[in-house]
Amino acid sequence: NSYPAWSPDGESIALTMSTNRNVDIYLLDIGNSETTRLTLRGSIETSASFSPTGRQIVFTSDRIGYPQLYIMDSSGGTAIRATNSHGYCDSPAWSPDGDRIAYTAQVGRDFHIFVMDADGSNIRQVTFQGSLNEDPVWGPTGRHIAFSSDMDGERAVYIIELNRLSIRKISGDGDSYCPAWSPLGFR
Repeated sequence: NSYPAWSPDGESIALTMSTNRNVDIYLLDIGNSETTRLTLRGSIETSASFSPTGRQIVFTSDRIGYPQLYIMDSSGGTAIRATNSHGYCDSPAWSPDGDRIAYTAQVGRDFHIFVMDADGSNIRQVTFQGSLNEDPVWGPTGRHIAFSSDMDGERAVYIIELNRLSIRKISGDGDSYCPAWSPLGFR
């Protein structure tokens, strides 16, 4: 089990579970500990992120032979492909206002952070240094994204301000991965 994501109301968690040799997105009800399988394909589904309303989930799937982002209702059902511009996409994160999705995509041999509108349009690359820029997470105001990168030679956590694309390293020495925001943001 991996990649847990809390629903906005705190009542459930979307997570990746591997059962019967299949990797799918499940919804775990916190009240009764029951799980509901949301994806029903013979492919790998992972990295779910709820929309701020909790009505939709964006996730990664290799159902066409390589990882792309898909959006579906949080109760399951048909998923719509959200990315078409990259051969490899992963780690989607829905913005706090629900208008945008940040994600990692492969560019040549490198991985960079991109932001797109929630409907898949207006794709914008926001990182250009380093070769492993991954795990984007939105700050509470939607103005910043934290992510992990190797741009200084070791894995560290960085924050990017999206208007100016200014980047600041925030972790200390040693490898750092998988950032998370406090609800209060940073000062």
